[in-house]
Amino acid sequence: MELQKNKITENSPKEIAFLRTRGFGSLISPNMLRLSPCEALYLCKRLGIKVFSNKKSIPSSSLEKLLSKKDKYLPLRYRCFEHFRAGGRICREHTMPSPYLRVYSRGVGREEERAQTIVRACNEGWKASRQNILREIAVAHFMRKELVLAFPAGKEITFLKVSKISFD
Repeated sequence: MELQKNKITENSPKEIAFLRTRGFGSLISPNMLRLSPCEALYLCKRLGIKVFSNKKSIPSSSLEKLLSKKDKYLPLRYRCFEHFRAGGRICREHTMPSPYLRVYSRGVGREEERAQTIVRACNEGWKASRQNILREIAVAHFMRKELVLAFPAGKEITFLKVSKISFD
């Protein structure tokens, strides 16, 4: 994997096939796979796959710091991403820095179906005001997904499914 301009790509056909069969990355072209920051960190930490920049290997801790400079939500999102991937779920991030992950059902090949859930990673300072909760619900409804709020604390992550109901 190679890091260029804060984007992580893979161009080896053998590695592309390996990663795609496991639900990682998105094909930009037949010979180019783009990985999200969470995917790259997960592969570095869990499988020991190396990321190179200017032909130098980057350790996973340095990679996380480097990617976090442009994305303040990355540490929170990664905690949730790691939890879901360990449970066999495929997750996708937005191309722009955001606190959201799209989470697919378990199993290989589940990306053929539309993700049903959007997970919003909330930091300790996130205020659960009526306005904030309604905004998050509106985002999820716009995307036609169920909203789950994730609160990572220590080694635990608490997940809350949130929805809006009308009795009219």
